[in-house]
Amino acid sequence: MSFLRRAASGDTPAQPLLSLFSIPVGHSCVLQHVGEEFLSRPMRQRMAELGLRAGTHIAICQKTAGGGRVLRIGNTRYAVDKDTSKQLMVAAGEN
Repeated sequence: MSFLRRAASGDTPAQPLLSLFSIPVGHSCVLQHVGEEFLSRPMRQRMAELGLRAGTHIAICQKTAGGGRVLRIGNTRYAVDKDTSKQLMVAAGEN
């Protein structure tokens, strides 16, 4: 499935969205979309409660042994498993 970030009129062309899983350690991104078709409603709600919602700036801190990611949002770190990280669609940010 391919996602594109919409560009407002006058902005640069829309850039394709990537899964959080594909962002390298040490890079940052902005959460654009949570994969509603694969994540349960309680999971999406819990993620929103933790601050993982559209527009959130995320830094990728490390990869876990099972393929998950450790994320930094503000001063807080969260661990996200591999399957969940593949359902979080992001736009690449500045490094």
